[in-house]
Amino acid sequence: MMCVSRFRSSYLADRSSPPQKMEELIKEVKKHQEPVKKRIALTKLLEALYKHKHLLGMPSYAKIPDYEEIHHQALQDTILVVSQKIDTYEPEKPFLPWVKGIFKNKFYDALKQNRNNKLRIVSLDSLDYSLKDCRSENAGKAVQDFIRSDPENILKNTKVRGCPHITLQKLMWLILVEDLTWETVATSLNSKISTLSSFYQRNIQKHKAYFKKYLSS
Repeated sequence: MMCVSRFRSSYLADRSSPPQKMEELIKEVKKHQEPVKKRIALTKLLEALYKHKHLLGMPSYAKIPDYEEIHHQALQDTILVVSQKIDTYEPEKPFLPWVKGIFKNKFYDALKQNRNNKLRIVSLDSLDYSLKDCRSENAGKAVQDFIRSDPENILKNTKVRGCPHITLQKLMWLILVEDLTWETVATSLNSKISTLSSFYQRNIQKHKAYFKKYLSS
């Protein structure tokens, strides 16, 4: 598997080479049949692709939050696909448009994933308890008091496997009370968004009766 990070340090500054260089490199890749030489040529091509990453962009999305993060993810995925499907590329066709097509699809995938990760995947709304109503001072205080007091110690004893410092109590407080994004929460807890959101969703459902017992009145 090709890793983008191995190309980063050497090719971050120089972006001046013309894209025609990649056309030459793809021809070099396609002409080699011997595995080692083919792999060396492919590595050079992927290095050039990372070097010219500014040619792969989505200008209409450039001002959205997290554009750089989404672009980086799409670039990683694109390089991986190119390395895996290089044998399907038809050398008589221009290389860069082929790569741009892959990048565009991967950008949309990364954009969708980014947006989904920032959704409140499951909230107390699913328990017939409206979070919109929680924005009122009294209802919001009730939720805060419940999370803080945790009458049966269920929230503080429900922990992410392998990360005992991440409890359902802490996660609910950050998401529901402090209203932080999943990205911010994941960074502060040194964990992955997917891990935290899955843990959150699973346990909100699991302890539904507990929430109803103390928040439905």
